[in-house]
Amino acid sequence: MSRVALLVEPGFLDRHVGVRNYLLSLHAHLTAAGHDAQLVSAVRPSGHVANWSRLHLRDPRFARDNGISADWAIRAPAADVMARFAAGPPAGADDRPPDLWHSQIGTRLEAGRFDVLVVGSPWAVDFDDRLPVPRVVGLAYDAIPTRFCLTGPAKPFPFAAQHARGFRYYRERCDQTLAISPAVADDLRELFHFPAGGVASLPPMVPPACLRPAVAAERRPGAVLLASPLDRRKGLAQMPALVGDSAGVLLLYGGVRCPPEDVPAFFAALPPALPVEWHPRATAATTERLFREAELLLFPSASEGLGLPLIEAQLRGCPAAARPRRPMSDLLVAGSRTLPGDPGGDRAVVREMLADTGFDHAGLEVAARRFFDVDTLAGRVAAAVVGTA
Repeated sequence: MSRVALLVEPGFLDRHVGVRNYLLSLHAHLTAAGHDAQLVSAVRPSGHVANWSRLHLRDPRFARDNGISADWAIRAPAADVMARFAAGPPAGADDRPPDLWHSQIGTRLEAGRFDVLVVGSPWAVDFDDRLPVPRVVGLAYDAIPTRFCLTGPAKPFPFAAQHARGFRYYRERCDQTLAISPAVADDLRELFHFPAGGVASLPPMVPPACLRPAVAAERRPGAVLLASPLDRRKGLAQMPALVGDSAGVLLLYGGVRCPPEDVPAFFAALPPALPVEWHPRATAATTERLFREAELLLFPSASEGLGLPLIEAQLRGCPAAARPRRPMSDLLVAGSRTLPGDPGGDRAVVREMLADTGFDHAGLEVAARRFFDVDTLAGRVAAAVVGTA
C-alpha cells in the first residue's frame, strides 16, 4: 500500500466542476485499490513558506454527489424557462457548504510521509522546486487554453500562461505526467515537447456513482439529454437546431458557463412549447435518473480533455451523439453515433437515433461496462499513479 497525496487548490471544492469530479473519482479509485489516498493543500502567504494540511470531507455524500447537496429543477415549456430561472431556486434548495476540516502537516511536506504526490492541476503550480516526495506525478486535463490562445479571437492569456507554467513544471520536475486521455498526451508532446516516455495516459475515468447498482427508470419517448451545455465550447449555438422538432422533451443539467446573453438566446431558439427539464444543480441521483430516462445524449462539444458525460451516459444505457474528434470519438461504444459535421447530416443522425424505438439500452450498458472495463479500473488507475504499471 502506498500513501498518495492529491495536491489540490485550497478552494477546489468551489470551482472547476469537471476537475473536482475527476479528482474525487481518482481519490475513490485509489482508495478502492487499497492505497491511502489523501487530499492535500498548501497555503502560501506572500513572502512566507507554504503551510501544508490534509483536507477531510466528513460526509461521503459530498464526493458521491460531486459537491452538489441540493437539486434545483426548472420544468416548463421552453418559452417560460427563463422566467423560472430568474426567480432563482425555491426555498430549501440552497446548497449546503461542505463539512470540511483540516489537519495540519506543517511547513515541511516531508512530515506527511507520502510515497506519491499527484499535482492535481497545472494552473495551480506556483512553485519551482521539486516537491520532496519520492514519486511526483503531474495530472493534465487538456491543452485547450493553449490552443485557444493560438486560434481564438479573445485570448485568455493568464489562464493559458498558468497552464504552460504547470506543464513546464511537469516536464522538468515530475517523474511522470499522466494525461486524462491519449489525445491530451499527444497535445502535450506536440505543444510542450514532452519526451515520448514522459507522458502517459490514464484509462478513461468512471465516476464512482456510475458503479452503483442501476436505478430503475423508464425511457421517456423522444427525451434528449444535454450535459452541462451552457458553454460555447460545448456547441451551445448549434444545439437548438440539432434538437429541432425531433425531441419530445429536452433534459439538461449544469450551470451557466457562457456569456449571460447566450442563455435566453438558447431557450428562445427552441420550439416554444417543447417541454424542458433543466437542473442548474443536480445531485448524482438526479443525473443517474436523467441518463436512464434519456433516449439520447447529444454532446456536440468542439473540444474536451476527456468527455465524462459520454462515459456516464453509455454506462447507463443511453447512446450518445458526438463530434468525430478525439478524445470524444475514442469513447463511443457501438450503438452511439458520430455527427458528420454538416447541419443537415447532424439533424438526420439525431432524428434517426430518436426514431429507433427498438434500441437495446440494456445491451449498450453491458457493452459499455466491458468497453471501459470497469471491474479492473481501480487497479489500472492505481498502477499508473503509483508507478507499478
